[in-house]
Amino acid sequence: MFHKTRNKITLSILIMTALFSLMTFSAIYFTSYRSLVNQSDEMLEKYMENYSPYTKFSTGKPDLPVNPDDLKEDGHMADGMLDQLSSFYSVAFNDVNGILSVDKGWNNLHSEKEIIKLAQGMLASDKPSGTYEHMLYRIDKRDGYTLVAFMDTLLMEESMRTVLISTVIV
Repeated sequence: MFHKTRNKITLSILIMTALFSLMTFSAIYFTSYRSLVNQSDEMLEKYMENYSPYTKFSTGKPDLPVNPDDLKEDGHMADGMLDQLSSFYSVAFNDVNGILSVDKGWNNLHSEKEIIKLAQGMLASDKPSGTYEHMLYRIDKRDGYTLVAFMDTLLMEESMRTVLISTVIV
């Protein structure tokens, strides 16, 4: 009888430990993901603040690899470095649904037609911000035109997925 009780107590402790570990990892991954999304959203907001459809604005191609002198003392990237490593896209529509300008970013992963199609899909969603096909986007109605700016989040999502899979395997 004591043997059965001991096994039940051991099983209960193992289940509680597994649940606690699962909750801890879930909280860590959730806060890490939210932090990445918030940081990306702030970069997109900065991009939009500096945007003008009448001047060519581009983030420029980043200089890789990262220079160790550009890192902060804690080893993280200095302010502005992530901006250089991110791909921003934008389409400015005039009030008659004509296109004022298209910014394809520095990497040319998407054609101008693809970028316009993505921006039209984002406009059709009737939401001022959100995600659309692995793109974090913001829409801003300005004087005489509507700006749809977005950035690719596929790398961020795949990185988080890789970390999660690596944790589960180990």
